[in-house]
Amino acid sequence: MDGGRLDSLDGLRGLAALAIVVLHAWLYTTHDSGDLSAPGDAILHELRLGLVLFFVLSGFLLYRPWLSPDPQGRPFVARVRRYAVRRAARILPGYYLALAGSLAIVLLAGDQGHLPPAHLLPLFLVFGQNFSAATVGKIDPPMWTLAIEASFYVVLPLFALAARGLGRGRAAHVLLPLWVLLAGIAYNAILADVHLPASALAMSLPAMLPYFACGMLAAALLPRRPIGRGAVAALVLLGLAAVAADGWWHVTTFSVEGRVFRDLPAAVGFGTIVLAAASAARPGPLASRPLRSLGEVSYGLYLWHLPLIVALRALHLWPAATVPALAVLLPVSLAVATASWRWVERPVVRAAKRFEAAPRDRRPPLAAALSTRAG
Repeated sequence: MDGGRLDSLDGLRGLAALAIVVLHAWLYTTHDSGDLSAPGDAILHELRLGLVLFFVLSGFLLYRPWLSPDPQGRPFVARVRRYAVRRAARILPGYYLALAGSLAIVLLAGDQGHLPPAHLLPLFLVFGQNFSAATVGKIDPPMWTLAIEASFYVVLPLFALAARGLGRGRAAHVLLPLWVLLAGIAYNAILADVHLPASALAMSLPAMLPYFACGMLAAALLPRRPIGRGAVAALVLLGLAAVAADGWWHVTTFSVEGRVFRDLPAAVGFGTIVLAAASAARPGPLASRPLRSLGEVSYGLYLWHLPLIVALRALHLWPAATVPALAVLLPVSLAVATASWRWVERPVVRAAKRFEAAPRDRRPPLAAALSTRAG
């Protein structure tokens, strides 16, 4: 544990971001994404499951603190206020910086395909880009998932309140994620039954609830004592098998069931892996320094890599093959992501923590706290 964060989960987050970077490098080179007959292409296509891992991690990390009483005895409203300040500090600065930078890149590159109508730009400021066909996938396409994440941040305290209403034992903590999981499946079943095309309804929090629920369920099942290496290995193998089965299922078949359950098998697998990593008595390879460092800057890496592809293409520096493209993209993306973390994201997060830690009668205005330089 490092500063309250599980190092292995930082490593998982870094791998999820790297998977999406590799996926987009592959899609934006010479590959025709419609042909998955080659095993290598099928595997690369399933790197899209990195998005599912992000949602599972969010469900685990954000639900877990609500499962126990506040250590300082704060009332529920005060906990929600603290949670809101910290979530805003974590997501907003990096998001708005990447949004402004991505818009500038798209404009300078003359990339009309990524440019939304000017009058709809305010939707991006409030994470509303998924609610219009003219804005979803524009400016910085991966940002559609941030709209889902922000929605989950808003409803999570309501889920926590509902869990309290069910009881204070582990059974209640498990029951709530199961209800959330079933609600998400039911929602997707309705969409599949009416055969709606991809739309705001399909790219919304209700459609993604099963993924968050798997992470929440892993948090509720977290054992009170660490587990041994053999149990950790068994859980990881089971999780990897579920993820692989999901990839095989989606590559080889497409059916109504696929629209209902989407990537739920992969979410279950990732939830199992997260549970194993968080329960391990000793840190494993995921807690290695390179992966932890990658996890630290994963937010910026995720937000910036695709606009940088647009910039490299406009400058005629984008190779036609995937491996050379990655060799060009990764160093640039990591440099920008590291700068975003060190000089924008981390200082604001630290300032928000100082603000929340200060006694209320001595607390400076939030704007003043956020303007101070983090140590």
